[in-house]
Amino acid sequence: MTNEHLENALEELCQLGCKKINILLGQLDQNVIPTELNGFSKQDCDYLYAELKSIMAIYGEKGCEI
Repeated sequence: MTNEHLENALEELCQLGCKKINILLGQLDQNVIPTELNGFSKQDCDYLYAELKSIMAIYGEKGCEI
């Protein structure tokens, strides 16, 4: 997949909201591929995971309360 496709996917995932992103990250931490990532390669999933993790780090200890 192209970088543009991954960036579009990342934007769509972010539209799901903070709580859903945390659920997705938790699933990936447990090596479970969320349905939202079906069809993505392992490399693409790793990229999306890293990007989402980086974005969510902004919230820090407060989680989704900001």
